Amino acid sequence: MEISSYSNYFFKGEFIKRVEGINSVDEIFKIFSEVVFDELKIIKFGSSIALKHVATGKYLSSWNVNYPTGSKQRVVFAGEKLSNGNALWYATCTTTNRNYQNCTYDDRFYLTHKVTGKKLCMSINHKSPTTRHAEGNLLSCRNEGDSLNWININPTNGYATYVKAKDVIIFKYNDYIFRSHDFTFTIGNKTFQEVVAHEERIGGNDEWQIEIV
Repeated sequence: MEISSYSNYFFKGEFIKRVEGINSVDEIFKIFSEVVFDELKIIKFGSSIALKHVATGKYLSSWNVNYPTGSKQRVVFAGEKLSNGNALWYATCTTTNRNYQNCTYDDRFYLTHKVTGKKLCMSINHKSPTTRHAEGNLLSCRNEGDSLNWININPTNGYATYVKAKDVIIFKYNDYIFRSHDFTFTIGNKTFQEVVAHEERIGGNDEWQIEIV
């Protein structure tokens, strides 16, 4: 197969870069296999992902309940399980004229909750239930100003520009960083671990690991 016929930008760029100066056919085939495997780790727009909070091991989640105070929008929290769908999300790029689907760290994006179809947002005007930071919630955000950036906190050489499974990231909403911690709040008889947005110094509670689901 000719590399020029391969439509994947990541594959073509990485393969050409890695085989430069190599003449061994066996080594070229080995690199080909490695690049194909690496490409499977790349997060694609529209694919199901989960975000695991590194410090507590819980997953960014939402549920069919609204905050009783504050914005009164759909609650966002860090939860235990992936199996019920509350922790499933997908990213959509804010740029509509792109002709490839791989997520990169240069992209602005919306993070959409798969069950509800609503996007992750935060509210400067409403405080989180326990620590009184800016509230994390789900809204029907439409403006590019409501989009997010993800930042790789441990970039490696090679394809660090691409967002991939097992990357540890922080994600930003304008100047605010999404965080979780051990603080909880209760709605009815259910307890939730807070997810908030803040402008403080970045720390371990701001780290999330991406998983492909």
